[in-house]
Amino acid sequence: MYLLDTDTVIFSLKGDETIRKNLQRRLDNSIKISIVTSMELYYGAYKAQIVTSNLAKIKTLEQSLEIIPIDRNRQKFLVCLKLNWKRRRAVLMISTWRLLVPSPTI
Repeated sequence: MYLLDTDTVIFSLKGDETIRKNLQRRLDNSIKISIVTSMELYYGAYKAQIVTSNLAKIKTLEQSLEIIPIDRNRQKFLVCLKLNWKRRRAVLMISTWRLLVPSPTI
């Protein structure tokens, strides 16, 4: 069995010939990705400018490889959480800072 990491999958999807040839030599073996890799791919797809195209590639990949599961509902929840965290991080950091540093009293 071969468990592919996120970078290997991304390079393969982008057409890296070395990765593709290496994977083709191993087609007789079981090739899998973890749910974490799948989550990272979804995260990257939603961050990209070509979301629809990237999502289609991920769906095709998911149909051709076994995904070692955790829980699909948690996967999508964590992707949304991470996306929201990235967008709101500055606001959250400022809010947290205000909680930690008391305002001056007048």
